[in-house]
Amino acid sequence: MAASDARPIPIKNTAFRVVFPILDADGDLVTGATGLDSEVSKDQGTFADCTNEATEIATSSGMYYLDLTSTEMNADCVAVIVKTTSSGAKTTTIVLYPEETGDINVDVTAYGGTAGTFSGGRPQTNVSHWKGSPAPAMTGDAYARLGAPAGASIAADILAIDNFVDDIESRLGTPSDLGSGATIAANLVDIEGQTDSIPTDVWAAGTRTLTALDEDSTTIDLDAAIRAALGLAAANLDTQLGDLPTVTDILTTAMTESYNADGAAPTLAQALFGILQVLTEASVSGTTMTVKKLDGSTAAFTLTLDSATSPTSITRAT
Repeated sequence: MAASDARPIPIKNTAFRVVFPILDADGDLVTGATGLDSEVSKDQGTFADCTNEATEIATSSGMYYLDLTSTEMNADCVAVIVKTTSSGAKTTTIVLYPEETGDINVDVTAYGGTAGTFSGGRPQTNVSHWKGSPAPAMTGDAYARLGAPAGASIAADILAIDNFVDDIESRLGTPSDLGSGATIAANLVDIEGQTDSIPTDVWAAGTRTLTALDEDSTTIDLDAAIRAALGLAAANLDTQLGDLPTVTDILTTAMTESYNADGAAPTLAQALFGILQVLTEASVSGTTMTVKKLDGSTAAFTLTLDSATSPTSITRAT
């Protein structure tokens, strides 16, 4: 608690510093009061010792202050008595009525000496400065930049646009999901269940471009942004995405491509087959190893061993 708690109006449930004199029977100030005992009553409850004790304002002034805690101030009526054992001194009484929201109604008729303008009981103000700086001129372009939404629909339209921009990456999917031509604007209305119309000058039908909400009406080319992210050249984006190889295409090429310059070497699929069959479907007769096909009986190819017992080299015969 500090001197800053000595506010002009006591506030409910807020620490408060109250300043007061201690007087004797003749009305004179009592300096250096001894045996001080401060007690508080909340809403006419039993008096109890205060958390803090009264303190004289230096030096020998006869004026004292008492810091009441927020708990002690949490009442509609706070009564305080300050007792002292000083000879001839009288008990000081203090009654506070802490203010809370709704306690005091004001009737504002003027601002800075100028009569106010009111409509429906509410004051109308002309905001000329924000944070100490002159406010920018407003000439109705806030509505124009949003496609001039009408009346009460402005909040709904802004919400629809905001939700669209926030979720564009996760909600649009592939370009084909949007449809094409004039259906794009209509399909965008259904994103996130939005039923409010999107201003026509924000999303241009027939092309994936977005017009920014500023005085320059900057146009964002979404197709170009997607091509840049994927490293694609400038061309029809739908065609380019359709030409990208699928997982099946990539796997088929990897398994069937020959892996030497003249094409004589086996493919990856053949190499894997050979290794698997040697390990599981091979038999040795003399210096000849016969590798069977998947049927387990037909010979797939043979290998020649330089020694039937401990070969140090293997040559493919067929």
